[in-house]
Amino acid sequence: MQSALAFGVPPDGPLVLADIGCRWGIPERWRGHVDQLQIYAFDADEDECARLARDAPANVVYVAAAPGAREQPARLHLTVDPACSSIFAPDSRALSVFPELAVAAPVGTREITLRTLDGWAASAGVERIDVMKLDVQGAELEVLRGAEGLLGGVRLIELEVAFNPIYEGQPLFGEVDAFLRARGLLLWRLTHLVHYANEAQRAVPVERVDHQFFDSRPVDFTVGAGQLSWGHAYYCAPELIRCDWPSPELPLRDALAAELFGFGEIVEPALEAAQALIPDGAFDRHGDAAR
Repeated sequence: MQSALAFGVPPDGPLVLADIGCRWGIPERWRGHVDQLQIYAFDADEDECARLARDAPANVVYVAAAPGAREQPARLHLTVDPACSSIFAPDSRALSVFPELAVAAPVGTREITLRTLDGWAASAGVERIDVMKLDVQGAELEVLRGAEGLLGGVRLIELEVAFNPIYEGQPLFGEVDAFLRARGLLLWRLTHLVHYANEAQRAVPVERVDHQFFDSRPVDFTVGAGQLSWGHAYYCAPELIRCDWPSPELPLRDALAAELFGFGEIVEPALEAAQALIPDGAFDRHGDAAR
């Protein structure tokens, strides 16, 4: 399979990524390719952003800010594990039922100011975001609502979605899905599905096989006990799924975006489309795309 990363930086500039909820740094899968990317990474923890920024290359910019639906004051609910902190309060009923959620037990609050991604982008001179990754403990829909202007140019999104609440009042998967579909982004994949069991369920051995199908090919796997709680959802612009691109610039950017998430089945047709749409000689197959 061809690698989109082998073509270097696209002719119209690097792929622009927003990592919203960047505690511990940008995803490992992006780190080997930062010279071909422009990354803006957001977290409400100023100390964590300062720590990460000390060793960051110039094209990875850490922004100490909490994106939201509106620019306004908010209360951040702090938890035992700092990565579980949220603008939504932990759901006491869920925490009382599922022992695994002890990491989300509240330990205090802190006052913060929310910023919209659209407002931040306007002030920072960022004209587009190609890829978004959101992991903000139930506030993903709030962040998307504050990014209406940017969403029109987004090609691929990875975000955490909840099927049953961990936080009080958090939007669940159905609301997130409806919002993104209304803006033309289509669900591609659900992965990393997390289940939680109560004490009684944990004590019962589970010997059950579940199935997934890829076309007509079944994949079987052994399941454990517990209620489906959350997972990762991937949304794409329709062209990535339909393999039908209206302009030559998009398929190369889409191939790069898909490769960063390991979706090789998107990369290959996107690269073929890019080479078919861009005039002969525009690509150097052994180096960068020609400027």
